[in-house]
Amino acid sequence: MKYAYYPGCSVETSARMYEASLRRILALLDVELEEIEDWNCCGATSAHTMDPAVATGLAARNLGLAERTGLDIVTPCASCFFRLRAAEEAMRDPAMAERVNAVLPAPYDGSLRILNVVEMLERALAARGDPPPIRRRLPGLRPVCYYGCLFVRAAGPACFDDRENPTAMERILRQAGITALDWGGKVDCCGASAVVTGPETAVRLQGRIIEDARARGANAIVTACPMCQVNLDMGQHGVERPLPVFFLTQVLGLAWGLGEPDVELERLLAPPEVVTQVLG
Repeated sequence: MKYAYYPGCSVETSARMYEASLRRILALLDVELEEIEDWNCCGATSAHTMDPAVATGLAARNLGLAERTGLDIVTPCASCFFRLRAAEEAMRDPAMAERVNAVLPAPYDGSLRILNVVEMLERALAARGDPPPIRRRLPGLRPVCYYGCLFVRAAGPACFDDRENPTAMERILRQAGITALDWGGKVDCCGASAVVTGPETAVRLQGRIIEDARARGANAIVTACPMCQVNLDMGQHGVERPLPVFFLTQVLGLAWGLGEPDVELERLLAPPEVVTQVLG
């Protein structure tokens, strides 16, 4: 399997451990990524509130560049996925497509499929037939899977999973010997960029998610969204015993035999002793 890869801005900064662990587990799954040359920011989260054409153009530029590769495109960021799918939908309007394509270096004609990491991992595991062998059991781990608002609510074609009760991450974790707890907070909002513009609201939303996860008996959260991860991780600053907020790819990597430095666990904000105890 090979995909055009749109990393987005987060994995260059706050979510560097996400990309590091993603690339390493994809090597185990025989999936190759071809990074799009000269990609740009997708416009999240402010562009679409100011100018629909500019927002569409920012994301469509990346789609046009990806089409040059002849590959479907995958992005690890939920916000980027949402904006790429929104641009795909907006470009179905002939007037918008004409306006935007007139200024793009590579006009976009809608010939590729846009995937997020969760959907891509399910496809890769299905194509492989058997998952990688489990090299490390994580007996202490009792996670809940947190999808956030955007992964399952993007515009365009039918979603890869149930929009209100997605279970793809739970299915993927089972193939690494990990059973996630069921809960009702998996698609609640973490506050997203309101952590800057309305921090009181964001803190309240994050607190509700953390409290619900604890009430379900969870000792960790697993997500595939960079903004969700950093919000929930930072939102527990000062808490005596925070819930570690892992990326899905980090947990899979550990179970499939990668070392803790390989998945950059040290970048989590939870104290190392808490992370060690949770992983068992």
